Amino acid sequence: KVQIDLRDAYLGARRTVSLRVPQMDAQGHVTLREHTLDITIPKGVRSGQHLRLAGQGGAGVGQGPAGDLYLEIEFAPDPVFRVEGRDVYLDLPVAPWEAALGASVTAPTPEGGVQLSVPLFTGGLRSARQAVSVALVDQARAALEEQRQQVIRQTRAAWMDLSTGRSRTAALESALEASRARLDATRVGLEAGDRTTLDLLDAENDAAAADLALMAARIRLMTRRLQLSALAGELDEPALRHADALLRPPTP
Repeated sequence: KVQIDLRDAYLGARRTVSLRVPQMDAQGHVTLREHTLDITIPKGVRSGQHLRLAGQGGAGVGQGPAGDLYLEIEFAPDPVFRVEGRDVYLDLPVAPWEAALGASVTAPTPEGGVQLSVPLFTGGLRSARQAVSVALVDQARAALEEQRQQVIRQTRAAWMDLSTGRSRTAALESALEASRARLDATRVGLEAGDRTTLDLLDAENDAAAADLALMAARIRLMTRRLQLSALAGELDEPALRHADALLRPPTP
């Protein structure tokens, strides 16, 4: 998350942020590195909105390109204004005689002060304003429920993605065991004269391909877990050590 002031969202701004992102070194160990970015806050950005930085995410598998980085915008608490959806609210203090007789007062905005006309008090408009307020509350509740349902859908999709990745990794582990068993049998057959050197080379290639596919699946699965942990703010050194242990190839 990137926390900005309301004025930055109103006018736009540039910010420098430092992130800790996971990466794999030449020995296959997962470490954290500092990543500093200069980002542009667009005018009119909303709290909860995500900014996409193409190519600034984690490194791709093998020779694949780096992924995208998404930053969530969060507004810092403001002592004067409050934000509700796309609207900015302000409690403007006025004197009793200004409220009763009407007046012209200066109201602050994120961009500067503006002259505001306080109308003459008319009690008959109260019920209409209350109806509008109730409608706005109902609308806000509906939007909140939609956001809640969206979070549920995203969480379910992420869980299914991880479950599929675990099943694929288990299948590739079985395939690697079968390839190694075939390789051992081919070596015995070569010594007995039942297999040729070409058979041995084929078996070695199959075992190497199965080993590589398993490692790629493990890296993809662990990268997904690390990304979800980072987004949830739960990525720490013990998690990285655990990931490093899981990424080690099994002993033949």
